[in-house]
Amino acid sequence: MTSPKPDTYDDRYLEYFAFFNRREFWQCHEVLEDLWHDCASGERYFYQGLIQFAAAFHLLWRRNMRGFERLLSLASLHLEPYPALHHGLDLGVVRQSIDYWSQRALHRSPLEILKFEDEYIPRLELSTD
Repeated sequence: MTSPKPDTYDDRYLEYFAFFNRREFWQCHEVLEDLWHDCASGERYFYQGLIQFAAAFHLLWRRNMRGFERLLSLASLHLEPYPALHHGLDLGVVRQSIDYWSQRALHRSPLEILKFEDEYIPRLELSTD
Protein backbone atom coordinates (compact mmCIF):
# COMPACT_ATOMS: atom_id res chain seq x y z
CA MET A 1 0.00 0.00 0.00
CA THR A 2 1.44 3.36 -1.03
CA SER A 3 1.42 6.16 1.51
CA PRO A 4 0.31 9.61 0.45
CA LYS A 5 2.88 12.39 0.39
CA PRO A 6 3.06 14.56 3.56
CA ASP A 7 1.31 17.50 1.89
CA THR A 8 -1.73 15.29 1.23
CA TYR A 9 -2.24 14.11 4.80
CA ASP A 10 -5.28 15.23 6.69
CA ASP A 11 -4.44 18.09 9.08
CA ARG A 12 -5.83 16.08 11.99
CA TYR A 13 -3.31 13.32 11.28
CA LEU A 14 -0.45 15.83 11.20
CA GLU A 15 -1.66 17.41 14.44
CA TYR A 16 -1.56 13.99 16.10
CA PHE A 17 2.21 13.88 15.56
CA ALA A 18 2.70 17.40 16.90
CA PHE A 19 0.69 16.62 20.04
CA PHE A 20 2.38 13.24 20.53
CA ASN A 21 5.86 14.70 20.31
CA ARG A 22 4.91 17.43 22.80
CA ARG A 23 3.63 14.64 25.06
CA GLU A 24 0.07 16.00 24.95
CA PHE A 25 -1.31 12.50 24.74
CA TRP A 26 -4.94 13.27 25.50
CA GLN A 27 -4.97 15.86 22.72
CA CYS A 28 -3.80 13.12 20.35
CA HIS A 29 -7.00 11.28 21.16
CA GLU A 30 -9.13 14.37 20.70
CA VAL A 31 -7.65 15.39 17.35
CA LEU A 32 -7.63 11.92 15.79
CA GLU A 33 -11.05 10.78 16.99
CA ASP A 34 -12.95 12.75 14.34
CA LEU A 35 -10.67 11.42 11.61
CA TRP A 36 -11.19 7.91 12.94
CA HIS A 37 -14.95 8.34 12.64
CA ASP A 38 -14.70 9.93 9.17
CA CYS A 39 -12.27 7.48 7.55
CA ALA A 40 -12.88 4.52 5.28
CA SER A 41 -13.42 1.23 7.04
CA GLY A 42 -10.02 -0.16 5.98
CA GLU A 43 -8.20 2.56 7.92
CA ARG A 44 -10.35 2.66 11.04
CA TYR A 45 -8.19 0.21 13.02
CA PHE A 46 -5.05 2.12 12.07
CA TYR A 47 -6.36 5.37 13.54
CA GLN A 48 -7.92 3.58 16.48
CA GLY A 49 -4.57 1.94 17.25
CA LEU A 50 -2.79 5.30 17.17
CA ILE A 51 -5.41 6.80 19.49
CA GLN A 52 -4.95 3.89 21.90
CA PHE A 53 -1.17 4.15 21.72
CA ALA A 54 -1.23 7.80 22.78
CA ALA A 55 -4.01 7.31 25.33
CA ALA A 56 -1.98 4.53 26.97
CA PHE A 57 0.78 7.02 27.78
CA HIS A 58 -1.78 9.46 29.12
CA LEU A 59 -2.89 6.71 31.51
CA LEU A 60 0.70 5.87 32.45
CA TRP A 61 1.27 9.53 33.30
CA ARG A 62 -1.89 9.38 35.46
CA ARG A 63 -0.55 6.20 37.10
CA ASN A 64 -3.43 4.03 35.85
CA MET A 65 -1.56 0.79 35.22
CA ARG A 66 -4.60 -1.33 34.40
CA GLY A 67 -5.76 1.12 31.72
CA PHE A 68 -2.20 1.57 30.43
CA GLU A 69 -1.70 -2.15 29.92
CA ARG A 70 -5.14 -2.60 28.35
CA LEU A 71 -4.65 0.20 25.83
CA LEU A 72 -1.16 -0.98 24.87
CA SER A 73 -2.60 -4.41 24.15
CA LEU A 74 -5.47 -2.97 22.10
CA ALA A 75 -3.12 -0.66 20.18
CA SER A 76 -0.94 -3.64 19.29
CA LEU A 77 -3.96 -5.63 18.15
CA HIS A 78 -5.36 -2.81 16.01
CA LEU A 79 -2.03 -1.91 14.38
CA GLU A 80 -0.92 -5.50 13.74
CA PRO A 81 -2.50 -5.88 10.25
CA TYR A 82 -0.74 -2.83 8.81
CA PRO A 83 2.64 -2.89 7.03
CA ALA A 84 5.82 -1.57 8.63
CA LEU A 85 5.40 1.77 6.83
CA HIS A 86 1.82 2.95 6.69
CA HIS A 87 0.62 6.47 5.91
CA GLY A 88 4.21 7.63 6.27
CA LEU A 89 4.56 6.28 9.81
CA ASP A 90 7.23 3.73 10.70
CA LEU A 91 5.06 1.33 12.65
CA GLY A 92 8.19 -0.57 13.64
CA VAL A 93 8.99 2.28 16.03
CA VAL A 94 5.49 2.12 17.49
CA ARG A 95 5.61 -1.66 17.80
CA GLN A 96 9.01 -1.56 19.51
CA SER A 97 7.65 0.92 22.04
CA ILE A 98 4.57 -1.21 22.67
CA ASP A 99 6.79 -4.28 23.15
CA TYR A 100 9.16 -2.44 25.49
CA TRP A 101 6.40 -1.07 27.72
CA SER A 102 4.41 -4.32 27.63
CA GLN A 103 7.47 -6.22 28.87
CA ARG A 104 8.04 -3.64 31.60
CA ALA A 105 4.41 -3.99 32.69
CA LEU A 106 4.57 -7.78 32.57
CA HIS A 107 7.60 -7.92 34.87
CA ARG A 108 6.44 -5.39 37.44
CA SER A 109 5.15 -6.43 40.84
CA PRO A 110 1.35 -6.26 41.19
CA LEU A 111 1.36 -3.02 43.17
CA GLU A 112 4.23 -1.35 41.31
CA ILE A 113 3.45 1.74 39.26
CA LEU A 114 5.79 2.12 36.30
CA LYS A 115 7.67 5.38 36.15
CA PHE A 116 6.79 7.70 33.27
CA GLU A 117 10.12 7.73 31.41
CA ASP A 118 9.93 10.12 28.49
CA GLU A 119 13.18 8.88 26.98
CA TYR A 120 11.52 5.50 26.35
CA ILE A 121 8.56 6.98 24.51
CA PRO A 122 9.37 7.49 20.83
CA ARG A 123 9.21 10.67 18.83
CA LEU A 124 6.94 9.99 15.90
CA GLU A 125 7.93 11.31 12.49
CA LEU A 126 6.43 10.99 9.06
CA SER A 127 8.58 9.52 6.33
CA THR A 128 9.08 11.75 3.32
CA ASP A 129 9.63 8.77 1.00
